[in-house]
Amino acid sequence: FRESYWWLRDNTPTDSRVLSWWDYGYQINGLANRTTIADGNTWNHEHIALLGKSLVSSMEDGHAIIRHLADYVLVWSTSYG
Repeated sequence: FRESYWWLRDNTPTDSRVLSWWDYGYQINGLANRTTIADGNTWNHEHIALLGKSLVSSMEDGHAIIRHLADYVLVWSTSYG
C-alpha cells in the first residue's frame, strides 16, 4: 500500500482531497500528507453513507457524487485480470 501513498504524495497537489474507504484515511493523511474525505474518526454517519454509496454505485452515479467531494479516488482491489 505504501507505494500508492507515496505516489499520491509525489504526484498530486498538496491541497488534493482523496476519497477512499474510511479505513485508509489515517494512512493517506500520514504517509501521503493529503486530506482525506473520511478516516477512523469520522462520526458523521451520513457522510460515511454517502462515501459508501459513491464507491458501490455505477461509475456514472459514483462520479456524480465524488466530483463534488474529492480530487482523487483510491480503490483497492483483490481482483486481478
